Amino acid sequence: MVLPLSEWRELGARGRRGVRRAARGGQAHPDPYVARLAHAWATEVLRVETARSSRREQVTEVGLGAALLGVVGALLGPAVTGASLGGGLSRRDRRLARRLRALSASR
Repeated sequence: MVLPLSEWRELGARGRRGVRRAARGGQAHPDPYVARLAHAWATEVLRVETARSSRREQVTEVGLGAALLGVVGALLGPAVTGASLGGGLSRRDRRLARRLRALSASR
């Protein structure tokens, strides 16, 4: 089983750019597989965004996450933890997810 976020990354910058361009034009991507993948990605992004916890819980999670990454980095080396750093989606990604969900809702 491959998760939508993993497949979304594997789509590559060119593929994601095509999805973004089509969504800006008010249309789904012409390739049905990519359109379904974009819909699944957007659904997951919005699900995670709406399930946000309180500010206090978020701060605790960030602190514990940073500590855990520090321990793993110390044990296994920085190359292992480098891909995990960054946290969260950009405003642009969240806007694309809302746009994609609105497109699928209008069908």
